[in-house]
Amino acid sequence: MTKISVIIAAAGNSTRFGASQKKTFATLADTPVWVHSAQVFASHQQVQQLIVAISPDDESYFAERFAAEIKRLGVQVVLGGAERSDSVSNALAAVDSDSDLIAIHDGARPCIDLALFQGIIDAAETHGAAIPAIPIASTIKRSNDAQLVSETVDRSNLHLAQTPQVFATQVIRDAFERRSELQPTDEAQLLEELGIPVALAPGSRFNIKITQPEDLRFAEACLNAAKPIQVDSGLDGGSLLR
Repeated sequence: MTKISVIIAAAGNSTRFGASQKKTFATLADTPVWVHSAQVFASHQQVQQLIVAISPDDESYFAERFAAEIKRLGVQVVLGGAERSDSVSNALAAVDSDSDLIAIHDGARPCIDLALFQGIIDAAETHGAAIPAIPIASTIKRSNDAQLVSETVDRSNLHLAQTPQVFATQVIRDAFERRSELQPTDEAQLLEELGIPVALAPGSRFNIKITQPEDLRFAEACLNAAKPIQVDSGLDGGSLLR
């Protein structure tokens, strides 16, 4: 059976969230934001390791506030770095040597489910690297410096990238060894820069990323929607809880 390690990136500073606490630590439907996705990963029979990367500034707070969740979910905590890719790099160093796949997920995306996750796993097992994505449905405008419309962008091959992004262990390790000074916004971008193909798996319109405080209301609506989450049709495409 394929063995999977999951990295949840939760070391960001949540600048745009503008609240007294970080968005990944905020409460959503009576549960911390990061715990929603962690519970899904921990319930997958192929997941053998769950790593959460946090800021060094949050180390004591995280250990105290989330002690029960850390124990219940078998979470391994690692300290992140200045940028997202630095945090992921630190987490990769803690991945079990026998892991076949590594999933990397934004801690601020709480509305995933097992069906979505499994679709990405299947694509990664076939292609070596896969990310969930949804086709862009809205008309896209590019503006100039004066915030006037300069053109309408062809959206026929444009997608919104999501997480979890899943990679064959050696593929993502090799990519990070070659990262040099690159600071990609997600791991798929790093592979793109290095010329490594990345497959698209069906994403979900419910799989939102919390950025602003009002996003918590949308996320709660997504959590209350029909389960399991139906993946977007625009693309073809052991448990730790004991």
